[in-house]
Amino acid sequence: MTIAIMVEGRTEVAFKRHLRAFLEESLEGRMPRLDMFPYDGRIPKDEKLRRTVENLLSKGRSPADAVIALTDVYTGTHDFDDAADAKRKMLISPPA
Repeated sequence: MTIAIMVEGRTEVAFKRHLRAFLEESLEGRMPRLDMFPYDGRIPKDEKLRRTVENLLSKGRSPADAVIALTDVYTGTHDFDDAADAKRKMLISPPA
């Protein structure tokens, strides 16, 4: 299994080490591959986010089985009211 993780910048890539350590403890022998995709700035929203996720799920020889997007909730731009609002706005349902 491959999980693509969209992050807002290079500093969030440091999260991978901690996530890997946690998962290795919890998923003995079933460790997924974690691919980090850092952006230089904020993760896209709306249709651009949908296209990015679809590309990650279908890209070339090693498509991701799942995509996670990590974003800052309080950015100073009022994109999100709170964490629940961020989840709602960034949730992409699979195509019907």
